[in-house]
Amino acid sequence: MRRRGVALLGLVLGLGLLALIGPGSRTPRPERTARAAPAPRLPPAPAPAVAKPRPAPLLAPAPEEEVDTGAPQVPPETLVQLAEEHFDAGDADAAYRMYTAIVEREPSHELAQFAIYKLGWLAHARGDLDQAIADMERALHWEGEPDPRNPVTQSARHDLERLYAEAREQRP
Repeated sequence: MRRRGVALLGLVLGLGLLALIGPGSRTPRPERTARAAPAPRLPPAPAPAVAKPRPAPLLAPAPEEEVDTGAPQVPPETLVQLAEEHFDAGDADAAYRMYTAIVEREPSHELAQFAIYKLGWLAHARGDLDQAIADMERALHWEGEPDPRNPVTQSARHDLERLYAEAREQRP
């Protein structure tokens, strides 16, 4: 009797749990199916030939190398920034090309005066004192009379005095 009671109790508890959990909670066992033969291995397909994109040049080409493609040109502000980076890094040739491009492309742009001023210092660094003085005078008198409030004009006036003094020392 005791066995029947224990079995009956187990059945009641099992049915009670099943009622609490719900009939849909039982996970059906997957049916066993016959395994299919593995597909034959094929050699990997060759990768399609794709041309790698070329990185954009960091430097603007020199004016004599440019070709009119109809694309917009690099703005003077960008050229000045790049030229300054090259100037500070000691790459005088790249800085010279960029400053010259600004002056040739946009001679009346407000940054052209600054570019002329920096061309004067590049000429001085090359040891060409006459060209340095000519560029400083050009920067000083950019677009007419010198504006005493303009910082580039002020710097050009000061540096031109220094270059004249250097020229007097070199030429007895």
